[in-house]
Amino acid sequence: RDAAFGELSGKYCESLDAVLRRPTRTVTAGPVKFGSEHPIVRQTMGTTSTRDVRGTIEQVMRCADVGFDLVRITVVGMKEAQACHEIREGLFKKGYDIPLCADMHFQPAVAIKTAEAVEKIRIN
Repeated sequence: RDAAFGELSGKYCESLDAVLRRPTRTVTAGPVKFGSEHPIVRQTMGTTSTRDVRGTIEQVMRCADVGFDLVRITVVGMKEAQACHEIREGLFKKGYDIPLCADMHFQPAVAIKTAEAVEKIRIN
Protein backbone atom coordinates (compact mmCIF):
# COMPACT_ATOMS: atom_id res chain seq x y z
CA ARG A 1 0.00 0.00 0.00
CA ASP A 2 2.75 2.47 0.91
CA ALA A 3 4.50 1.82 -2.43
CA ALA A 4 1.31 2.46 -4.38
CA PHE A 5 -0.12 5.36 -2.41
CA GLY A 6 2.59 6.62 -0.07
CA GLU A 7 2.73 6.56 3.70
CA LEU A 8 -0.27 7.59 5.75
CA SER A 9 0.09 11.12 6.96
CA GLY A 10 -1.31 12.35 10.26
CA LYS A 11 -2.62 10.35 13.15
CA TYR A 12 -5.24 7.69 12.65
CA CYS A 13 -6.45 8.25 16.20
CA GLU A 14 -5.32 10.09 19.31
CA SER A 15 -4.32 6.99 21.23
CA LEU A 16 -4.05 3.28 20.53
CA ASP A 17 -4.27 2.55 24.26
CA ALA A 18 -7.16 4.70 25.50
CA VAL A 19 -10.66 5.50 24.32
CA LEU A 20 -10.98 9.23 23.76
CA ARG A 21 -14.32 10.62 22.68
CA ARG A 22 -14.53 13.64 20.42
CA PRO A 23 -16.44 16.63 21.74
CA THR A 24 -19.97 16.68 20.33
CA ARG A 25 -23.25 18.38 21.08
CA THR A 26 -25.90 16.77 23.24
CA VAL A 27 -28.91 15.22 21.49
CA THR A 28 -31.92 13.91 23.40
CA ALA A 29 -34.53 11.22 22.85
CA GLY A 30 -36.98 11.57 25.69
CA PRO A 31 -34.94 11.36 28.90
CA VAL A 32 -31.94 9.77 27.14
CA LYS A 33 -29.02 12.06 26.27
CA PHE A 34 -26.54 11.20 23.48
CA GLY A 35 -23.08 12.54 22.74
CA SER A 36 -21.01 15.10 24.60
CA GLU A 37 -20.02 13.87 28.06
CA HIS A 38 -22.99 11.48 28.38
CA PRO A 39 -22.53 7.70 28.63
CA ILE A 40 -22.75 5.67 25.44
CA VAL A 41 -26.41 4.84 24.76
CA ARG A 42 -27.31 1.15 24.61
CA GLN A 43 -29.66 0.92 21.65
CA THR A 44 -30.98 -1.85 19.46
CA MET A 45 -33.11 -2.27 16.36
CA GLY A 46 -36.35 -4.20 16.56
CA THR A 47 -36.80 -7.13 14.18
CA THR A 48 -40.57 -7.43 14.23
CA SER A 49 -42.77 -5.88 11.58
CA THR A 50 -43.90 -2.57 13.04
CA ARG A 51 -47.40 -3.40 11.82
CA ASP A 52 -47.32 -6.30 14.32
CA VAL A 53 -48.21 -4.08 17.24
CA ARG A 54 -48.42 -6.84 19.87
CA GLY A 55 -45.16 -8.46 18.74
CA THR A 56 -43.34 -5.13 18.65
CA ILE A 57 -44.59 -4.17 22.12
CA GLU A 58 -43.38 -7.51 23.51
CA GLN A 59 -40.00 -7.16 21.82
CA VAL A 60 -39.50 -3.58 23.06
CA MET A 61 -40.38 -4.68 26.60
CA ARG A 62 -37.81 -7.49 26.42
CA CYS A 63 -35.19 -5.01 25.22
CA ALA A 64 -36.00 -2.62 28.07
CA ASP A 65 -35.90 -5.47 30.59
CA VAL A 66 -32.33 -6.43 29.59
CA GLY A 67 -31.06 -2.85 29.85
CA PHE A 68 -31.36 -1.14 26.49
CA ASP A 69 -31.84 2.63 26.68
CA LEU A 70 -33.57 3.08 23.30
CA VAL A 71 -35.20 0.85 20.68
CA ARG A 72 -35.31 1.66 16.98
CA ILE A 73 -38.26 0.49 14.89
CA THR A 74 -38.82 0.61 11.13
CA VAL A 75 -41.41 2.93 9.62
CA VAL A 76 -42.06 2.47 5.91
CA GLY A 77 -45.37 4.26 5.46
CA MET A 78 -48.59 5.49 7.08
CA LYS A 79 -49.61 2.03 8.35
CA GLU A 80 -46.41 1.80 10.40
CA ALA A 81 -46.83 5.42 11.52
CA GLN A 82 -50.27 4.57 12.90
CA ALA A 83 -48.86 1.39 14.48
CA CYS A 84 -46.29 3.56 16.31
CA HIS A 85 -49.16 5.28 18.12
CA GLU A 86 -50.62 1.93 19.16
CA ILE A 87 -47.18 0.65 20.22
CA ARG A 88 -46.49 3.73 22.34
CA GLU A 89 -49.92 3.53 23.97
CA GLY A 90 -49.49 -0.19 24.65
CA LEU A 91 -46.06 0.34 26.21
CA PHE A 92 -47.36 3.13 28.47
CA LYS A 93 -50.26 0.91 29.58
CA LYS A 94 -47.74 -1.76 30.60
CA GLY A 95 -45.58 0.76 32.47
CA TYR A 96 -42.77 1.08 29.90
CA ASP A 97 -41.51 4.51 28.90
CA ILE A 98 -38.39 3.48 26.96
CA PRO A 99 -37.71 5.94 24.12
CA LEU A 100 -38.49 4.78 20.59
CA CYS A 101 -36.66 5.91 17.47
CA ALA A 102 -38.36 5.52 14.10
CA ASP A 103 -35.97 4.56 11.27
CA MET A 104 -37.46 5.78 8.00
CA HIS A 105 -36.81 7.28 4.58
CA PHE A 106 -37.70 10.91 4.01
CA GLN A 107 -41.48 11.15 3.77
CA PRO A 108 -42.69 14.38 5.41
CA ALA A 109 -46.33 13.37 6.02
CA VAL A 110 -45.31 10.01 7.49
CA ALA A 111 -42.61 11.64 9.61
CA ILE A 112 -45.07 14.17 11.07
CA LYS A 113 -47.55 11.42 11.96
CA THR A 114 -44.77 9.27 13.45
CA ALA A 115 -43.25 12.16 15.43
CA GLU A 116 -46.42 12.34 17.51
CA ALA A 117 -45.70 8.84 18.90
CA VAL A 118 -41.92 8.46 19.17
CA GLU A 119 -39.08 10.36 20.80
CA LYS A 120 -36.72 10.43 17.81
CA ILE A 121 -36.87 10.01 14.04
CA ARG A 122 -33.84 8.79 12.10
CA ILE A 123 -34.01 9.59 8.41
CA ASN A 124 -32.04 7.17 6.19
